[in-house]
Amino acid sequence: MLLDPQSGEHLAVELTPLPSGKLAVAGGEVPVDRYALRAPGVDITLSYESRTGDWIGLDSAVERGRTLRYRRNLVDLNR
Repeated sequence: MLLDPQSGEHLAVELTPLPSGKLAVAGGEVPVDRYALRAPGVDITLSYESRTGDWIGLDSAVERGRTLRYRRNLVDLNR
């Protein structure tokens, strides 16, 4: 379940593993394991560092074909 912060509703979501890859973050690239989080009106990709499992990033499709991106700073990961 996912909480929609705008409506307060709980949404049933589907979590699907995606191929591993690398994610560019401030200070370099990090090998990541990725997952797709999907529900009606929800299109999110979550990225976790392959070695530690720490959350690294989130990409979400938003209006007009744009993408909202969050990236964790490598300094936060004690690098």
